[in-house]
Formats: sequence, C-alpha cells, structure tokens
Amino acid sequence: NDRTSWVDQTLYSAYVETVIRPMDRLSIIAGLRYDELKDSQIIEAAPSNNRSQQDSEITARMGASFEVMSNISAFVSWAEAFTPQVGVTRDFEPIGAERSENFEVGVKGSLFDGLLGFDVGVFSTTRLDIAVDDLGAPVDPNDPFGTTFKIQLGEQVNEGVEVNLNLQSDNGVQVDFAYGYLDQEIKASAEDAASVRNAPDHQASIFGTYTLQQGSLEGLRFGCGVRYFSARPSSSETFEFPSVTVADAFASYPVLSDSTLQLNILNVFDEEYLDSSGFGNTQGLQSFGAPRTAILSFKTRF
Repeated sequence: NDRTSWVDQTLYSAYVETVIRPMDRLSIIAGLRYDELKDSQIIEAAPSNNRSQQDSEITARMGASFEVMSNISAFVSWAEAFTPQVGVTRDFEPIGAERSENFEVGVKGSLFDGLLGFDVGVFSTTRLDIAVDDLGAPVDPNDPFGTTFKIQLGEQVNEGVEVNLNLQSDNGVQVDFAYGYLDQEIKASAEDAASVRNAPDHQASIFGTYTLQQGSLEGLRFGCGVRYFSARPSSSETFEFPSVTVADAFASYPVLSDSTLQLNILNVFDEEYLDSSGFGNTQGLQSFGAPRTAILSFKTRF
C-alpha cells in the first residue's frame, strides 16, 4: 500500500529594469518581470491522478526616491509578485500560484553627522490565493504519509508600520532599535480564515554593542539585547500565545587580522516562545524558538 508523491516544478523568469533621473534629487525606477511555471504533481500509487499545470504572469514594479534635504530621502514603491505554490486539492488538482501587490511609502536617512540613522515606512500588501491546509478534506487511513490537501484563500490584506533606528558613535557604542506593527485581515469564510491570523501585532527589538577602541584587547566586541513579541492567536479558539521578551548576548574578538572568534548566547533566560506559526497554515502548525543556546564560531578569510 505504498504511496509516494513528489512535485517536479520548473520556473523560467526574465526581468528588465530601468532607472531614470529627471532631476538631481529625484530617481525613478521601473521594471517588468515575466514568470512561466511548469508544475506537475505525481502520485505513484494512483497514476490516473497525475496532473500537470502551466501558469505564467507578467508583473511590474515602480518606485521613486526624492532627496528632501541632505542625507534624508522620501521614497514610495509599488510592486506585484507571482509566487508558485506546491500542493494539490482533494481532487488532486495542482494549486495555482499566489499573486500579491505591495505599496510602501516612507522616509530614510541620517542625522547629526551620521550619528543617528533611521528608516520609517508604512506598507500595505494584498495577497490573493494563499495556499493553506484543507481541514475539510477526508483523512485516508491507508495513507502512511498523511497527505495534506490544500485550498486557496481569497484575499488577505496586511497593513503596518516598520521603524528602524541606528545609533553609532565614534567611541565604539552602537544601538539598533526596530519596531513593527502588523494588522491582518483575511477576506475569506470564517472557517477558512479561523487560524491564519497568527502573527503578532507588535514586534520590537533593541540591541546594544560596544567595541573596545584601545588597549591590549582592542577590537573586542560584546553586546546584548532583547526581542519582544506581543500575544498572538493559536489554532485553538480557547488559547492564545502570550507576549514574550527574549534576551540574547554575544562577544567577539579578532584573534588575527583576518580571523574572528565569536560566542553567541541565544535566549539567555531560556524562555519558551513561539518563533513562527506556519503563516497561512489553517492547521496552526507551530514552531517554537530555540531554548538557551550557545554558539561558538570562528571566521576567517584566505
């Protein structure tokens, strides 16, 4: 009763892009991309279910950047995307590609003679035909591989804000801060969309680093920081993953002019937290972050 399935997928792509500068402080970028997908799903134990699929799409990208003042630029971008997906429906029909459209506007640059760098953006992404597990598909008790069938959601809209700040001084101090807010809306049936909203609304991190500038240990770098994730839903309506703060630390030293020894300690306080949650997976498959982990690495160049 052996049953084996695999996907043979080939994607051909071509991309052309141009940059126009109608004035010194304005840059405009535009591009076109062509993707052609050849995709076949093969079920060895049931040859009559073999299906092949061809799909193609032309997508576009446009953007502009304007230098508002010295070292500060405003930007706007719009882009389409064509993303092949793997899987079959309960009728053994291959699923189609995901289409998406993204719009972003923001400002980036530096202040105080480069002491503070910043990048702030607001974005909106619309995703169509996202593949998720078909919870209504019957389970085949004779299938030892537990084949999972797929359905495609109608539309998902992600809107949010991203903020990145970087403070870097001449005395070896560097501080990096990042914050993201995400609002998700699934425009599908309540049953299909029930467990897809499993990304945190808020994420933030701050990390500080200090590098010794002189003395016998000149070049020694060490730092620490924290990552924060707000609460997020799980696949169960009665349970929610709580918010969590995870701490990390590191130290590195240039043992030679072209070689560095580094020690990273992840999750210093051994918190149990959700790292990722099968984005777009209605079964809510969860992936937890690593426990307290020490990583010693040596990097060199020849």
